[in-house]
Amino acid sequence: MKGIYSELRKIYGGAGKCGLTPHHMVSAEYLERNYGVSNGSGLAMMVETTSNNPGGRHGKTATYGGISSDYYDLTPRQALAHDLFDMRQMLIDQGLYDEYAQQQLMDYAKEQQEMKYSTSKKNKLDPDFDGKVIEDEKIFSKEYEDNNIVAEEDDGTCKEEQ
Repeated sequence: MKGIYSELRKIYGGAGKCGLTPHHMVSAEYLERNYGVSNGSGLAMMVETTSNNPGGRHGKTATYGGISSDYYDLTPRQALAHDLFDMRQMLIDQGLYDEYAQQQLMDYAKEQQEMKYSTSKKNKLDPDFDGKVIEDEKIFSKEYEDNNIVAEEDDGTCKEEQ
């Protein structure tokens, strides 16, 4: 089951009520730090929680509770691929990856590529926000990446195109 994080929380009540919790792929912190997108507006998938269940899948994801700083340097598509691969590998390791799980992850990837994100009003007004301000952008689409993300320079460093 997937949807907008805040809507899933309203419907299912989070970890304490049903043993499931919404899991962002890409992480909420990635979206907040790089694009100023609020936690509640990101796409998420319901997974087994760690609340009252130390073996829950949510706590075993690579982005639960923080991740290396290199993750935040990935393009949106790279971060999405990272998180989908992580979820897939976890399901394989637990003997739960089948055609249904594969289809759910593929559907999630497609929906994420069509999602339009905007920088929250709070971050637009924050003089300390140093991420990229966006307005109704499909940041996970190939077109966005091709047009906005990386231009390789002669010295091997990368810069964002203007």
